[in-house]
Amino acid sequence: MIRAVLDTNLIVSYLLTQGETIFRLIAHWEQGHFVYLVSPQMVAELKEVVKRPIW
Repeated sequence: MIRAVLDTNLIVSYLLTQGETIFRLIAHWEQGHFVYLVSPQMVAELKEVVKRPIW
């Protein structure tokens, strides 16, 4: 099984734009083609980033 760590920037980009490349990565993850690894630090960073104002 492939294990992958997606950078917080990729996740935020997906949330904002749902771009094609990251959309495909999410689809492969949902289909079980790889395991997404995450750390408590990444979750904290993502929470902090999504609370920021966009503009």
